Amino acid sequence: MEIGKKAIMAGIGMFLLGGVCVYLFITAQPEATSEKRSTRQHGAMRAAIEQIDNKDDATPASEMITHSSVSNNVAETDKPEMTHSAFLAEAEERREQQLINDAETKRLNKLRRIKQNSVECKFWKQQEQTSSAAAKIAANIEEHCLLAIDRSNSSSSSSTANN
Repeated sequence: MEIGKKAIMAGIGMFLLGGVCVYLFITAQPEATSEKRSTRQHGAMRAAIEQIDNKDDATPASEMITHSSVSNNVAETDKPEMTHSAFLAEAEERREQQLINDAETKRLNKLRRIKQNSVECKFWKQQEQTSSAAAKIAANIEEHCLLAIDRSNSSSSSSTANN
């Protein structure tokens, strides 16, 4: 079966018509697509964009000067104005710091588990249950089962408990 020239031309025409319809649909509704994009943005990003937009719309004639607004304006002039790029940089810095803190917490938890599961720790815990020299064994347990950070925290908390 051969496909005729008319069928090929009809297929090409339908393809072009579909492309034109998609183009017209996209360009006819730019507000709708920008609203969809803004709903996908994070809340902080939207608030920053709205703040920038509102700052451009504000006029001095619409602002009423009262005692409280004057003191607020004085406080606002002391701090530098935050731009969109500065806000994004600050948010990125906070995110990176949070990732670093999370990684450090995971690392410390892993070290604690390794230390708790070590042979030395298990040995001294067993000695604590069977022996009567509790002070020396407790010191060895502290040395072999706790991290240096945990030991300093426990010593500072015990010294505050004694006071």
